[in-house]
Amino acid sequence: MTSAACRWRARTFGGLPPAFWRVGAVLAVGRSGVYVQLFLGYYLARSLGLSAGQVSVVLAAWGAGWAAGTPLGGWLADRVGARAVITGGNVIAAVAYLGAGMARGLPALVVTAGIVGLAQDAWRPAVMAVIAGAASGGTQRKRCLTLAWWLVQVTGVFAALTGGLIGAAAGLRWLFAANAAAALGAALAARVLVPRDVRSPRPAPGAWVGDPLLLGFTALTVTALAVEAQSMVALPVRFAGTGIPPLATGLIVAVNPLTCAVVQPLVQGWLVRLPSLRLCAAGMALTGAGIAITGSGHGLPWFAATSVIWVLGEIALLGAGSAVVASIAPPGRVGSYLGLWQASMGLAVVTAAAAGAALIHVGGLHLLWVSCAGAGLASAAGCACLAGPVAARSARLAGGERQVANRRGRQAAAAAAFTQRGRPTPPGQRAVAAVCTDDANRVTSAKVTIMNRRNS
Repeated sequence: MTSAACRWRARTFGGLPPAFWRVGAVLAVGRSGVYVQLFLGYYLARSLGLSAGQVSVVLAAWGAGWAAGTPLGGWLADRVGARAVITGGNVIAAVAYLGAGMARGLPALVVTAGIVGLAQDAWRPAVMAVIAGAASGGTQRKRCLTLAWWLVQVTGVFAALTGGLIGAAAGLRWLFAANAAAALGAALAARVLVPRDVRSPRPAPGAWVGDPLLLGFTALTVTALAVEAQSMVALPVRFAGTGIPPLATGLIVAVNPLTCAVVQPLVQGWLVRLPSLRLCAAGMALTGAGIAITGSGHGLPWFAATSVIWVLGEIALLGAGSAVVASIAPPGRVGSYLGLWQASMGLAVVTAAAAGAALIHVGGLHLLWVSCAGAGLASAAGCACLAGPVAARSARLAGGERQVANRRGRQAAAAAAFTQRGRPTPPGQRAVAAVCTDDANRVTSAKVTIMNRRNS
């Protein structure tokens, strides 16, 4: 390996906390079998013969469950612990996948799709909260969160390709069983790799539902992702209607995560250095334009080639968006904040299903694609307007982190001084020294957190 490649690998993957790799392994196992999420619309239209309107109803129920599951999972992660949420959430999801695979008839499909949506991603805010908490400083937090999103895309390539093979060889119904097996594997990996939950400090007062900054950024993310969700709502119905087979559909679906998997490591340095909100705004604009271009064309080569445009937007938005949310979350509420923001993915599916059907009814597919481009630009403009408030919140929270780290560092130093003098350490000092052993080493990194947060 050349020296340039070694330097690139060190800049991209080096120096990350061990917790990132342990929890990342759990994330990879769970996300390597997300067949239901990728193929649900296609399965409903091709295997069950549902109309476009019926597919929209089922996907809306799935999206509504998805939107409710991630805030619940984040709230539980802040209170009962990440390990319990990751393990329990995946077990519940496995049962839900099996039930959805056996459902027949529109009412049963709506109910089971809602339960699948509720369970499928409820554990991911806990994963992201562990990763954010293990990082020291804003720059490393941003690196960890963007790489976690990259890991999701890498495993998505595997899921898309193997899902197409399973659907072609054994039938699309077997995807539900395979997804359940992957969820159980993630639950087992979490039991082995994720540390035991410890009692955490009481979350900071105030509820995320009353934070206008979080709600505003989440609303803009919903708008942009509702455009991107047409790749799961409108495009699969077109694929089924034009006779594209399951394997070819899997290849098209794989273009999205494959582009992320290849491109993101090459631009990881820019994702870390550039301000997060500017990246999100650019990602929203690219997503709107890309979906409009993809939907306006015809044929498998066009769909595969033009999807790269909105995938680049997705990299910028979802890679940097979690860093924005983590930077504005008060202490002890990172899981809840990430859970609410990740609900935007489910809300986007509901919005895409309802708005897409309405726009097609009024003006056909042409109106849908033009509206997608306009929504992407509007959300990008709104995101740019949040730059000032986000920077002010991040600086204030970073100042609080610096004060806490300094105080704990002084307490740990005082406890060490007692020990060196041969005098017994007071119980309070001994407890601080035991709990905050690495806080003294983190004082320096905490002092630069303000600048890191401002830059992000």
